[in-house]
Amino acid sequence: MRPLAVLALALPLAAQAAEVTVIRPSAFIGADAVYHIALDGRPLRDIETRQHVRFDVPDGRHVLAVRCPKPMNLEYAETRIEEQLGPAPAFFVIEPKFDCVTLTRIDARAAAPLLGNTRLRTDTSTRYEAGKVRPSAALETASPPAPAAADGAASPGAASPSAAWVEAFNSRDPARIAALYDSHAVLIGADAARPAVGRAAIAAYYAGVAGRPMDRVALGEHQVRVYGDWAIDSGLCNFFEVRDGRSSVSAARYTLVWRRRDRRWLIVEHHSSRVP
Repeated sequence: MRPLAVLALALPLAAQAAEVTVIRPSAFIGADAVYHIALDGRPLRDIETRQHVRFDVPDGRHVLAVRCPKPMNLEYAETRIEEQLGPAPAFFVIEPKFDCVTLTRIDARAAAPLLGNTRLRTDTSTRYEAGKVRPSAALETASPPAPAAADGAASPGAASPSAAWVEAFNSRDPARIAALYDSHAVLIGADAARPAVGRAAIAAYYAGVAGRPMDRVALGEHQVRVYGDWAIDSGLCNFFEVRDGRSSVSAARYTLVWRRRDRRWLIVEHHSSRVP
């Protein structure tokens, strides 16, 4: 064997690097706050609204987190997910919620318009100050989760009565969304000319969502009240929309009234309107 070949075999293979991009579109909730991105528990980069950051990490499983500062004290709420990274580029989008953010992995196609409407943050320093970090907890209710219904209607669960609706809406599946509504439910949509009454009319209202696969919704500040077999969730939300390759964020107000019947939670009243 030639000496150069022996040397090549003796050298360890270089670790592969995975490219990670985190995107923070414009949002009215916490728009002025600087969030801190952490990797495997170590603060790494800062990110502000309408920015995206890019960095490399070794191939493998990693814990990616966003830490949101809480005003008036040195404390952070943290949202984190564990993902297998590499070798293909990975994209994550930050969406606001009432206590911190959601952090969702998206594909390159969904990321493209968001990257086009945000700017790359080139400052690699961080203003993070060591403080107490607590996992971002969803608002709890006084009612335990009920099992999912056979027709696909999910329980609101203990975290938030509207978490099931958000998941269904973001699935872009009209049938899954409509299955969350009572057969006599009333929906007054933000863009509706008249109320949709009954599950069939509500299914027709949502019929076009499958044609907009990159649209998403995220809850903002909201309040949940549970009264036995009834739950009322009202507050603010953000709609992330992509039209002709351009993304936009619009704020809305909503009220969702849930009723538990035969151990199933279903929406009986839904009202939404744009924030002026």
